[in-house]
Amino acid sequence: MRKGISPLIAEVLLIGFTVTVASIVILWVTGFTRTSTKTISSQAETQLACTYGGIDFYGTVNYNSTSQALFGYLKNTGNVPLGNINFQIVYSNGTIDSRPLDEVLAPTNIISFYFTGISSNIDSIHVSTNCTNPPVTTKISASEISFVS
Repeated sequence: MRKGISPLIAEVLLIGFTVTVASIVILWVTGFTRTSTKTISSQAETQLACTYGGIDFYGTVNYNSTSQALFGYLKNTGNVPLGNINFQIVYSNGTIDSRPLDEVLAPTNIISFYFTGISSNIDSIHVSTNCTNPPVTTKISASEISFVS
């Protein structure tokens, strides 16, 4: 007499194991798909919004050599609010001085900036925002800055 499990029990166990594994795979794929869809949707929404963004210097950017101050205005030329505004002052020797502007710039609005402790050997000024894809930035060179004393 041979001992072992009956063919009927073996078949039931095999079917149960297969259904369990299939259920786990289906749950994982569903969760992965939901997460991926949310991430892609969020990125697409940001990218679409940023395509309507724009920023530029408004009027003259001034540098006062006596007070070592850089000041002027920025204008939102686009249709979306811009935040995380960051100035990168690039000097002739290659060093960079980053200065954040903790304000949200609403569409068509103008805000002022005023930074002290700025050296006079400015090469260019780059401004970046929270829109990075596509990037919403602007820059000017030293020749476009009005140097006053």
